[in-house]
Amino acid sequence: YPSVRRDLSIVVDQSISYDEIINAIESTDTKILRSTHIFDLYTGEGVKKGLKSIALGLILQGFSRTLDEQEIEQAVENIVSALQQKLDASIRE
Repeated sequence: YPSVRRDLSIVVDQSISYDEIINAIESTDTKILRSTHIFDLYTGEGVKKGLKSIALGLILQGFSRTLDEQEIEQAVENIVSALQQKLDASIRE
């Protein structure tokens, strides 16, 4: 079945590691999440000192059927919520 990619750009403290981000995402137990990868890391103008902006690519896919938009959005919301609660992350505007 076709996969769907959603990109997120989050801002976290510079001390937060990639492993901590992945652990927070995996804690959601989102069954349709196939993989996560970082494709950009930015510090500098537009990002407060002591913070970093990380762009994540999320690959979502169903096992038995094509996912609908509501399922995809719910999974992304769960991931964002976990990142906010566990790592004090915010979505980069």
